[in-house]
Amino acid sequence: ELHDDEGRGLLAFVELDLGTMSHTRLKVKAGCYAAYAAHAAWVERYAFCPCLLFLTTTEARALAFLKKLATLLEKDGRGGVYDHRAENVSWFAAGACAMARTPQRGLCEPCWDDLTVSGGGLSLLDCLRAARAPYDTARAQEQAERDATEAERQRLHRDPHARRALLQEHRLYARCEHVEQFGTPGALALELLLASTEPMEEVERAAFVALAHQLDPDPLETQFAPEPVPPTPADREAVRRLAEVYRARHDRRISELARRHGFGPKLRRHRPSDLDLRSPAGSGLLDRAAVPFGDEQEEQWS
Repeated sequence: ELHDDEGRGLLAFVELDLGTMSHTRLKVKAGCYAAYAAHAAWVERYAFCPCLLFLTTTEARALAFLKKLATLLEKDGRGGVYDHRAENVSWFAAGACAMARTPQRGLCEPCWDDLTVSGGGLSLLDCLRAARAPYDTARAQEQAERDATEAERQRLHRDPHARRALLQEHRLYARCEHVEQFGTPGALALELLLASTEPMEEVERAAFVALAHQLDPDPLETQFAPEPVPPTPADREAVRRLAEVYRARHDRRISELARRHGFGPKLRRHRPSDLDLRSPAGSGLLDRAAVPFGDEQEEQWS
C-alpha cells in the first residue's frame, strides 16, 4: 500500500518470479487473478481492485505472462466462466517487468509493461494509478450525479411551477385526507390548482405552499407525506383565499356564458345565485368550471 504525491492510496499485489515457475504454473496464477477480478473478490477488503505487479527475470517472460493474463481477462469479459461478474474485469490492471533480481530499480525506472503490452516505458506509479483510475472515475461520476440530483431538488424548491409539473407527470391528485383537512371547498380548489397548467398567480403560489407542506419533504418524491400534516393558520387562510378566487372566477365565467348563450340546463344549476362556499351544496359546485374553458367545453356547457 502506497500513496502518491496527492495523498491517494495505491494498492498492489506483488508476484516475484525468479524463473523457477513452469509455464503451466504461471498460467494457473494468471487464471486465478482473472477469476479474482471477474468475481470482484476484492470488494470485501478494498475500494478498488489492487494492481498486479509481476516481477520476473526476462522481458520475454514478463510479456508472456501479461499476454496470457490479458487473454483470460478478455475471455471472462466476453462470456466465459465468470460472465455474471465480467464487468469487474475492467477494474483489473497489471504491470510486469524483468527486475526480479534488482527490484529496487522497478521503483524508480520506467521499465514496466502493462496489459496492453505497449512496449514498456511505464513507471511504477503509472501502473498503480491505472488500477485506481476506474475507481476515481466512478466516484467522480457518482458525485456528478449527486450534484445534479441536488441541483434539481433545489430547482423544485425554488420553482413551484416545475414542482407542480412533476406532480402532474406522476399523476398525483390532491384528493386525500391530507387535503380534506382544508374542507371541501379548499380540497376542490387545491385539486384545480394541481391540475392547472396556467402560470400561478400570487394567491395560487401561496396555496401551493400550503399544499407542499402536505407532500413529502423531498420535492423529488412525488407523493404525500406518510401522515397528514396539521395545516397552520396561514396555510388554511391561503387555501380559503384560493377557493374564493376560484369561486369568483367560476361565477364570472358562468355569467359570461349566460350573457352569450342564455341559461341552459347546466348553467342554471351553476348560476352564481346558487353558489355558497359555506354550504355543502355550494361547495360541491366548485369544479372544472373554475378554470378556463376551451371552445368545445363552452359549447357543451351552453
